[in-house]
Amino acid sequence: MISVKAAVEKRGALLNDPHALEVFRQEMVKGAVSATELVLTTVVAATPVGQSATLWKAWFKQVQMGIPFLSLTRNPTPYGEIVEKGSRPHLIAPRNKKALAFLPGATAGTHTWAEASSSGDRVVRRVVHHPGTKGKHFVQKTVDRLNDAGSPLERLWERVVSKIVERLS
Repeated sequence: MISVKAAVEKRGALLNDPHALEVFRQEMVKGAVSATELVLTTVVAATPVGQSATLWKAWFKQVQMGIPFLSLTRNPTPYGEIVEKGSRPHLIAPRNKKALAFLPGATAGTHTWAEASSSGDRVVRRVVHHPGTKGKHFVQKTVDRLNDAGSPLERLWERVVSKIVERLS
């Protein structure tokens, strides 16, 4: 599972006036909701689509309103972390059968078993030595890009602060 967690707190806000505190709370929550949407759309756009687009489709957000405002952008796909971080070389063994059968070089959905049995391309092995994969680091790159100076997220928070100052002036 892949997760991007964010929390927005009330730090530095010494507001004794109830109206000022309510304005601050409203604008911070609006900004946090917008920031959560921005993170979600940005990470979805950066996600590798693949054959089935399962990883790409599985993103969702969880939001807990209030101060602190908590948001979690998640992807529950079991292999999502492997795509993000990569994997070491490892053995693949059958779980319920005596051997594995596959088409070398084929990816999901490119060949049917009927095609394989007629052409004789099918390979049967008791164990397969997987070479491992390199991580794509698409979530980390997205978070880094959103945290950079001049990023859309930084501009969003500048607008939130401007709205708070404007409404309290």
